[in-house]
Amino acid sequence: MSAKPRPVPAVLRPGSEGWEFWRFNTKGEPVREPEQNASRVADFTVAAPTRTFLALPLWIAPAGDPSELVGLEFAARHLSRRGHQVAAIEIERDADRALVLGVLAADDPVLEAIHRRAAAYEAPARLLDTGDADLALWKEDGQICYAFFRKGKNVYFSATGEPLLTPDAASIVVRTALRLHAEDVLQHLPESVVLFGTFDAGEKEALESAMGFAVDLQPALPPPKLPEPAADLAPPSAVSRREKKQQIKKIALIAALAAAVYLLVASIAGWFYVSGAFRLSKLKAEADALRGPATEARAASERWKAIRPAVDPSLFALDVFAAVAKEIPADNVRFTQFTYGGGVVLVAGEAADVSQTYELIERLKKSPLLSEFDWTARPPEIAAKSTIRFQIEGRMPDAAINTN
Repeated sequence: MSAKPRPVPAVLRPGSEGWEFWRFNTKGEPVREPEQNASRVADFTVAAPTRTFLALPLWIAPAGDPSELVGLEFAARHLSRRGHQVAAIEIERDADRALVLGVLAADDPVLEAIHRRAAAYEAPARLLDTGDADLALWKEDGQICYAFFRKGKNVYFSATGEPLLTPDAASIVVRTALRLHAEDVLQHLPESVVLFGTFDAGEKEALESAMGFAVDLQPALPPPKLPEPAADLAPPSAVSRREKKQQIKKIALIAALAAAVYLLVASIAGWFYVSGAFRLSKLKAEADALRGPATEARAASERWKAIRPAVDPSLFALDVFAAVAKEIPADNVRFTQFTYGGGVVLVAGEAADVSQTYELIERLKKSPLLSEFDWTARPPEIAAKSTIRFQIEGRMPDAAINTN
């Protein structure tokens, strides 16, 4: 009997407008096919939208368990919830340390119809073939995404949340590069940058101005490449679906065993038939008991779909501080304190008069970069002549309530 041929790998990834479906031929070369062909493929890899992921590069001890250490780091930073699946992708290692990319996936409504046919999940940045480029930018459904590379391996990716590559958006990318370089995730600041897709001349110029050198502009995303090492970055709803499938298989196995026992007992004698029927009834009761956890898992999945993903990849402390500082209304307004953690920003400072504090609050409320925060302020205090002290708090909707 001839061996069953292995399925040809295929990838469904987000493009600038809609999905792109790619199938690898027998020579390992990707060939783009109409998106509708994905419905005729049983199993393929789904590159979920970049906005659904949170990436966190970390240096860890080489002897440690990467998954465990990355999971602890996400939990310590209040970026993940109990039960969330965190992936740890090894980038490189030496005798003293190892660089891993931690990835946390979140649910997205666009993935619901894909879960039943997806064999694995990946991040779009890890499928990019950027050549020698250190930094790549592209658009997914009109939203700018970017990724950094170290020796050709993706070490960080994120979505800006912006539809256009403005100077502000370009500065986010530059600040991220500075942070990654300071953490030694990048060996050097980007020296080669490529824009993939529908970027106009103004956007290209904005990035070149921020980077300080010319960038390459390619008309479209390159064909995907299968990453090494492979990873399965499944969102919570996909993990839940897999668990339910395993439970269904277990129930089916129990039912099959029960039927086999029933037939065996029935074939021996009528007396054993009565005994076998009783056993079958008991086994069915056990199978019904297993349906309860499956129902609870389904209900939990539905509740999760109604909740916005717990993390926003575009929010970092440095970026939040820069966005807040950008709204300072005058030179004689200064900050004396800035803290950010757990989805809460606390800003304290001094101004020359009360009107400046109220103007600062209004500017923070209207800032598009800080629109996710609910801003409140304590009444300003007169500290001295021409010195007004203020304290402003910005809180994310899912931030923990301080009961102290």
